Amino acid sequence: MIKKTIKNLLHTMGYDLVKSNSITVDKNQKRSAKPIQPIDNIADSYLYTNYSSIALEERKFYNIGAGNFFHPYWTNVDYGTDWYKESQKNPFIEYNLMKCEPLPLEDNTAEIIYTSHTIEHVTNEAVLNLFKEAYRTIKPGGGIRIVCPDARLLYDTIATNDLSFWKPYHEWIDFKDKLSEVTVFDFFVRELATSRCRFYQQGNSDNVLTLEILKELYEKLDYRDFCEQVCSGCCFRDQFPGDHINWWDENKVKDCLKQAGFTNIYISRYGQSKLPPLRNTNLFDNSFFMIALYIEARK
Repeated sequence: MIKKTIKNLLHTMGYDLVKSNSITVDKNQKRSAKPIQPIDNIADSYLYTNYSSIALEERKFYNIGAGNFFHPYWTNVDYGTDWYKESQKNPFIEYNLMKCEPLPLEDNTAEIIYTSHTIEHVTNEAVLNLFKEAYRTIKPGGGIRIVCPDARLLYDTIATNDLSFWKPYHEWIDFKDKLSEVTVFDFFVRELATSRCRFYQQGNSDNVLTLEILKELYEKLDYRDFCEQVCSGCCFRDQFPGDHINWWDENKVKDCLKQAGFTNIYISRYGQSKLPPLRNTNLFDNSFFMIALYIEARK
């Protein structure tokens, strides 16, 4: 009777009471209903031996911008949109980075936060908020791993006119009949400031960077200012959340992590995380690894 009364009261306030591994979430937040498997039945169980059974049962490992990711010990956090709906088949906690709101997690409870190829889609302010929230919610000894395009690496392809570097990414160019016209400048813009690329179908025609403009900017600006100028005028477009609107390199990511409160920050490599679960490259670090930057921070 008491349970029914409480449930009805919450319903009038717009909430539903959901039992999910002893965690209550509101109806706008999706949680995996898949049962927790015993650790002996999971292929990478040896990577989780240092974590408590409670951390595993309550899924205190969070993948932000998770897409179609699934692991029974992990909780997906993502922004649900039509753009990504085909890759969001697994349940997730709804979270819009651009709103700069608190993560719906308690202080000092997360074991690991992982975010791969996410921060290039949002503003500096949104990333700083995410890192601050990560610092608040990660437990002492836990950590965060950030994977994103390495702007410095991509910039260096311009100096050498290294078109072969970009060969695996020809699929990014919408107008395949014009591939012969695409330069290293265009690939660079497509990766850092998608809507400004002249070969992007959903581009902003009023803000497209022509080859002439790019060459002029490249000649007169240093690396950092060039990246800033390329991304200037880009904004998050809700109908195109897959667009890249920001640039990141080692120094910029580290500076942002420091502002968020982290002090133990270090560069990493593909598959070389100091956080054992993240060494499973079947699940982590396997997106665009040839152009990626890997950075971790511990609390």
